Parts: sequence; structure tokens; C-alpha cells
Amino acid sequence: MKRIKITGIIMILILSFIPQLCQADDWDITAGTLFNFDTEPVDESVLAKIDDTHFLCVYATNTYWMPPTVNAVAAILTVDTATGTITRENDPFIFDYEWGLNPAISKIDNSHYLCTFSGLDGVGKSVVLTVDLDTWVITTETFFVFETDQACYPVLSKIDDSVPGIDFYLCAYSYWNAEGAGKSVVLTVDTSTWTIDMIAPFEFQSSPIETPTLSKIDDNHFLCAYVYETPTWDYFGRAVVLTVDTDTWTINQETPFDFEENYTWQPALSKIDENHYLCAYAYETPTWDMFGKSVVLTVDTDTWTINQEIPFDSGMEIASPSLSKLDDEHYLSAFALGSWEPVGASIVLNIDNDTWEITQVSDLIFDPTTMRGSSPYLSQIDDRNYLCTYNTLPGGPEGWSVILNVEFPPVGIDDNQIVSHVADLSNNYPNPFNPETTINYQLPENSRVELSVFNLKGQKVKTLINETLESGNHTVIWNGTDNNDKSVSSGIYFYKMKTDNHEETKKMILMK
Repeated sequence: MKRIKITGIIMILILSFIPQLCQADDWDITAGTLFNFDTEPVDESVLAKIDDTHFLCVYATNTYWMPPTVNAVAAILTVDTATGTITRENDPFIFDYEWGLNPAISKIDNSHYLCTFSGLDGVGKSVVLTVDLDTWVITTETFFVFETDQACYPVLSKIDDSVPGIDFYLCAYSYWNAEGAGKSVVLTVDTSTWTIDMIAPFEFQSSPIETPTLSKIDDNHFLCAYVYETPTWDYFGRAVVLTVDTDTWTINQETPFDFEENYTWQPALSKIDENHYLCAYAYETPTWDMFGKSVVLTVDTDTWTINQEIPFDSGMEIASPSLSKLDDEHYLSAFALGSWEPVGASIVLNIDNDTWEITQVSDLIFDPTTMRGSSPYLSQIDDRNYLCTYNTLPGGPEGWSVILNVEFPPVGIDDNQIVSHVADLSNNYPNPFNPETTINYQLPENSRVELSVFNLKGQKVKTLINETLESGNHTVIWNGTDNNDKSVSSGIYFYKMKTDNHEETKKMILMK
């Protein structure tokens, strides 16, 4: 991982006093109170919703002593969307003292949850976690080993419960033996005894893979995105449809599709409709920086072939993106902003369902503390609120959580047709940015407009607009240069709009 290019300690201190960058009227993201749910070193938390106020959080804690131990841990988090606060029920419950990396979780019912993880010596383990809904005490049922060799990054997706008393789940994982591979298996849960079994293991990739993710198409088909190793030892992004025959419970695969031919890391999927899926991931540039990219993957449900639409490059150095659907056109993504000293950040992505073009419409740094934005995970609370858990980089302490609230625009009004009764200056996007950012503003009537960029000392850096314009929506791009067309340094800048009867100023951050 590479060091984020921020100018010195002063910039870090300034960032720590900016709880949010975005205050737009439409699709604005705001953050509640940060909550430290575990003071031990935490890795890779995942969430399952119990009810409107309670979530099961499963994660790994690391001691980093010699020899190191990695415990599998579960906790109940309680959310209050009215106050934006989070609390924890009881002490965290350690359900495996041997090992507990790469947890995945799928809800069986309100009281029972299937959990898979990497156990001692990397074996693939699974267990049903039982939650007492009166006391919020967590207990475990019988453990089951589904892979005797090393199983990393297991992910789960429920197939169906068509057989009375038996639930079926597809599990995909990275299989590490002498050569490595991508494997999948059907796990069964007996809901009378809460015991787990397996059928139909299937190898869908013969070379090593990392960080697979699943999205259900229908009861028989699942889109799987992952990172695979090429013969030249590069890691590219690939997607494939896995087909499950629910009569024989055998697994097969359709034609794989490579959606990224740069070094790729940790793809995330969110279903748009049965033919389209949003995929967000990080990719490595020729200068070894990791930037964020997203793309719509199109699945032909007649041939089960995959293709892609026009990708969107965020221009931001990110890691570990996650996704949650807001509506058919908008998706919330949380990620670690910066690759060496990250902060917790989120954006709203807009998808044009005619062209499948992706744009960014809002952003927020929800935790500006450096080293505290790694591996965020999103779970929907209600139509406007989303629980996000995250942690520090490996070796750092503690697990954190926050409620992210997304303010939807008025129903029935096209985003591009909203013109306020007073002039309005929107947030720039992306923010932080490199090398350029877009600024939108609205005029209710014809007016003289001056839009300029200032530095922290109040000195004018660039005049972007200084002319009379007609009423309506307007856009200007700043490319990070001054009035002499010379590039300015990284830092915080302010952009100010002045019209005949209105003044408004907002801040933005240039990162190089």
C-alpha cells in the first residue's frame, strides 16, 4: 500500500476538524456520533440486520503477541436514528479462540445466523450463531468444517429454503493449497438441530483468487466477482455466473469475464436489476497508486454471458470499497480514503439507467482521524440511514461504527430541473479531488456571477466565472491551477460565488 500524498502534519490536523465536506441539498450525506464498539484490534467486521434497531456484528480481534491469536467475535449493536447514536449490548462474545479471520454472515431468521470464517491453520469453518432477543446474549451451535485446507475470504448468499427444515447457502472462497484456486460449495442448515452440512463442492477458478463477492440473480444463478492471479502473476478483476442446480445441488459456471486488467483489489457488488450490477473496486495505476473505480456489469440472462458498461474512475486514492443500494439509480459507497494513512469516507453514486453512465453526486469524510477508515461495511437501517462499521489498519487498535444518513431529494422532481428561488452553490465533486473537480450552481434569474477560488490565507487563487449569466443550472470545472495556469499545491481551498443578491462560500480539498 502507498502513502497518501497530503502535505504534512498540518493538513492532517486540519482534516481532523472537518466532520463533513458536503452540505448539498440533494443526496447529502451526514454522519452521526462515532462509536467505538471494541477497544481490541479489530479486523474485517460484517453486519446482519436483526430488526430496525439491532444488528449482529461479527469480526476478528488480533492480539499481535507471540504467537499471535485471532479470535472470532460477535456483538449486538443498537442504533438510534433519531439521535444518530450507537450503543452495544453486553460484552463482545468470543465464539472461537483458535482463529477467526475473514468472517461472512447470512441471516436465517431473527434469532439465527450462519457464519463462515477461516479457522485454525486456515481451515474453512462455519457455525450458527443464536441470539436471545430478550437478553441479547449470543451463543453458538455445533461447528462444521467445510474446507480442510486453507479457505480464505469466504462469502455467503442464501439459495432458498424450498426443502422443509433445510436452508441452502452458496459459499464461495479462496482455496489455498500448493497452487491455489477459487472454490464454492453448498452449505445446508438443519433448522431443527441447527447443524450444518455440505454438498457439491466445485472449483470455478484454477488459479489463486482473492476477495470474492456474491450477488444473487435468482434461486439458481449468482454473480461472483473476484480477483484472480494471471500466469504473469498479475491480479485482475473477473466476474462469472455460478449456476446451482436445485434438483441435484451441483454447481457449475458460465463464461467468465474480465472487467479490469490492472491490479485489482476487493470488488463489491450491488444489484441494480436482474440484468445489471454495480461493481466498485480499487485498481493499481502504473505508478503503484490504488484508485477507486466502479462499473455496471451487464448479465445476459439467456446466455449468462457478462459484459460491462462505461467505467467511472473516482480520481481518489481509496481502498476497501463497500456498497449499499439507495434506490434504482443511487448507491452509497464507503471506503478508506488514502492508502497509507486513510480516513473514513463515503460517496453517493448516480447511475443513468438509459446509458448506464456513473457519476458522483455527493461525498463525506465521516471519520477524519488518520489510520481509522479501513475495511468499512454497510448495512441498511431504513430508507435513509445506514450502519457502517470499520476499523484501523492491521496493527492498530479498535473497531468503530457510525450511522450515515442520506437526504433524498424531493419526490417527483428531476435533479436537473431543481432551481431554487435564491442562488444556490452546490458541493464540488469529487471532494477531495485530483486533478480536477466539478462545481454546480443555480441561478433563479439572470445575474452577474463571480465565482472564485481562495486559499487558506484568503488570497484569490483563480477566477472561474466573472460574467452575466441566464437563470438555470450551471457547471464549472476547476483543474487545480491558478490564474497563471500553474498547478497549486495540495491543501484546503474555498470557492465563493457572488451574485447580484447572494453570496455563498464552500470548502474543498485538493490531494496530490
